[in-house]
Amino acid sequence: MAKQLSYYGFKLGLRVSSLGMITHFPLLNARAHDVNHTNALVEGFAGLCPADKGFIDPFRQPLLLDRYGVKIVTSAKSNMTEHQPPALLKFCRRIRKIVETVGSHLTERFGIDSIRVHDL
Repeated sequence: MAKQLSYYGFKLGLRVSSLGMITHFPLLNARAHDVNHTNALVEGFAGLCPADKGFIDPFRQPLLLDRYGVKIVTSAKSNMTEHQPPALLKFCRRIRKIVETVGSHLTERFGIDSIRVHDL
């Protein structure tokens, strides 16, 4: 479950390799919903992109696959049926765990969650 926080200013978007290296890190508007930042996060990328449930968008996901070759894979919400093969979901959960670990390291070691600026 996501934290119930008030967001202002900006948030850091992360694209992380399967080895845990940050490969892309755009600063994004904090007020917009995550799905509105999909294009900024996959810019210059092609291939499989495991993402959390905040990026579920039945309109945008097929467009990204057709136009840019980006396949966004998300787990289904509790009120949805799963359309992805179980082996693919298992692989994506492993990658998502790496992404979450990188985010935790940035928060715990560098305190990026306590930055209180309102703009760039």
